[in-house]
Amino acid sequence: MRQHCWWGGETPPHSDAQQATADPSFETLLPMQDLRTEIASKGLSGIGGAALRFYESLSDQERADIQQETDTWILAKGERGTLSKKSLLYQAMNQRREEVRPPTPITNGLSVSDIADKLGSAFGPVWHCRETTARLLGAVGWLEKAYHGGTQRRWLVPDYVIAKGYGDNIRHKIGAIGHSKDAVFPVFNPEHGQDIIWTLGVDAILKGLAALSTKKEKLGWLLTKHAYLPDKTIANLSGVNVRTVERRRQNVGCE
Repeated sequence: MRQHCWWGGETPPHSDAQQATADPSFETLLPMQDLRTEIASKGLSGIGGAALRFYESLSDQERADIQQETDTWILAKGERGTLSKKSLLYQAMNQRREEVRPPTPITNGLSVSDIADKLGSAFGPVWHCRETTARLLGAVGWLEKAYHGGTQRRWLVPDYVIAKGYGDNIRHKIGAIGHSKDAVFPVFNPEHGQDIIWTLGVDAILKGLAALSTKKEKLGWLLTKHAYLPDKTIANLSGVNVRTVERRRQNVGCE
């Protein structure tokens, strides 16, 4: 079994070189990236052997793509010393990778209940509900349902939000002394509280409802656009009872 492909026209160290060349799987032993590197360093006129056979076996489009890529690379390499340090190409070629620093720990963070209080104050009592707020936060990506403590799923701040310093999951002791246990709660950076609330789009929901005249229209619109909201919240916003919302959810696929 061949363990290596030879470049530059050298004869492979096999007793039957012709058989190795005729093997239909011979070209596949050459990684595409190795071929690109070889062409970039030597040019098309400088390659030979297995590299040349592999290149010739490619489709016209594949060869055109490789040629364009290597031409760009060679041009950039030649211009490296003459580029202005203010140019985007120079910055891209000479950028320094900064060490990723962990976000500053959040102290006195806004809980989901805190944000619910703010929503209730701004938009009315219908929005003063922790579960409604959690679902709004989840709909736009500030929270996600994740497993915690075995099979339990609860709302938590996802990693990409934590990495940006917008939120975190903090541990608190709950329960009586001697029987307490750790519980994890999502919190958000107070510095970004208003921006987070703005992204929830409550004002847009209220504006959409105001454009509709009947309870039926409002209910249908909410179940189409914002079905993630709790049944009680949808009922209050549309003016129907909770049972109507439940029945409409069950029959939505039959309409």
